[in-house]
Amino acid sequence: RNDMRYKITHRLPRTFECNLLIVSHNHLVVCRENTFKAIRFAGDTLNEWSFSAPIRYMKNISGAVDKEGMLVGLSNGEIYTVFLHCTYPFFHYRHPTVIRCVDICPSKTKLAIVDEDRKLCIYDLDAAKIVLQDTNANAVAFNNELDDIFAFTTTNKKAVIRNFKGDFEYSHKTDGFIVHFSASTVYTLLSSTNAMASFK
Repeated sequence: RNDMRYKITHRLPRTFECNLLIVSHNHLVVCRENTFKAIRFAGDTLNEWSFSAPIRYMKNISGAVDKEGMLVGLSNGEIYTVFLHCTYPFFHYRHPTVIRCVDICPSKTKLAIVDEDRKLCIYDLDAAKIVLQDTNANAVAFNNELDDIFAFTTTNKKAVIRNFKGDFEYSHKTDGFIVHFSASTVYTLLSSTNAMASFK
């Protein structure tokens, strides 16, 4: 059996009202409307950031301990990276519509965006242009090891893996939303049960 056993390592002495919640190595990242805070497990606030529009999506994109990066997508289409130890966010791009999901490739040269119209766009940050588009997407993730491969889930219950050259595409039936793509494994959150699933 592959039992997973959990134990309490920290208990924060307060409650939070939030729209999004992320756990980093030493912090709880709590998002409410257009503001989010990095709160140490002791309960004190490390840093706080405010934006001009509500935050619609946030993802931990890794980094050194206490210096993790958060990729942030706003309702006005703006996309930022925020490092927990830095005061100011780093602006990437402004998409024409509301951000539903966003990811950044390992080399930090491309953004993958799913917007409120369920349109998938790959934006090249160096060339400052959209290099690939698709429709009927609900979530997207870059492979965290291979820079030119990404996967997205669709409204017709498929997960599609594709590369930028256009010479590879694989689809897999799923009723979930992609949350992570690591090496050869795609992780999804199933709509029907709220359970995690994966496939290779």
